[in-house]
Amino acid sequence: MKSVRLYSLIFYQIYAWGRRAHGLGDLPGYNAALGLSLLATMNVFSVAMATEFIPGGATIGANAKFIAVGVWLAFLGLHFIFFLRDDRVSLLAENFEDQPPTATAMTLAWTYPIGSLLAFLSLLALR
Repeated sequence: MKSVRLYSLIFYQIYAWGRRAHGLGDLPGYNAALGLSLLATMNVFSVAMATEFIPGGATIGANAKFIAVGVWLAFLGLHFIFFLRDDRVSLLAENFEDQPPTATAMTLAWTYPIGSLLAFLSLLALR
């Protein structure tokens, strides 16, 4: 359950940053869901690209763009259901606003998006 809490913390940190930087008019919950969905999609494709380096590994193929959109939409739907539906982002705010996150949690919250982007771009460059 700690991984679910950590992922919720990552979502909340992106949401809180967007709320502070741009206000509620910029829909920070939806921006956080879009961003995390994009990161999760990049992670799926990073794994797929990494398998190309294994002898006999599968290739992503010609339908990669359609698969990417489908995977992204699936993650977007899941993020909507788990974080935005029925104003669940308010529950996250209640859970995380009163408790300052630990240094380890904050390090992981920043490492996930940066690491996901670097891994994807590195594998893309090696391809």
